[in-house]
Amino acid sequence: MDSLSALLERAYPCYLLLGNLETDDFTVMAFPGGPLPEDYLPRGLRMIGAAGIVEGKLASVFLIPLDPKAVDVLAAQVTERLDAVVKRLFANPEIAERAEAAAFASFMEHLTSLSDPRSVGADGTGGKR
Repeated sequence: MDSLSALLERAYPCYLLLGNLETDDFTVMAFPGGPLPEDYLPRGLRMIGAAGIVEGKLASVFLIPLDPKAVDVLAAQVTERLDAVVKRLFANPEIAERAEAAAFASFMEHLTSLSDPRSVGADGTGGKR
C-alpha cells in the first residue's frame, strides 16, 4: 500500500489537498464525501496530496514537490478546518468530558510508568512504583 492510500485509510479527519501550481491557488476538501469546489475545473485545481490526523498526530503526503509558500497556505487551511472540528466536538459536553477523562487517564498512565528516583532496585537503578 502506498503512503497516500495508507493516509487516506487511517486519517480522521482527512483532507484532500488541491492546487494549481501555475496560479498559486490552493484549497482543501474533506475526505471522504467533501464536495469539490464548484469552480475547481476553471481554477485548474488538481489533487496534490492529503493531510489528516493519524494516531493523534498531523500527517501529510504530497504527490509533487511544493515550495514552502504552498505548504504554508495548505497547512493554514488544514489547521482552520481542524480547529472547526475540535470546536464542534468540544461544544458537546459529553464528548468534552470523555476527552478530558481520556487525557487524564493517559497522563496518569505515563506518570505511573516513570521510575521513582527515591527507590533503588536490586540492580542499583531507580525502581518503579
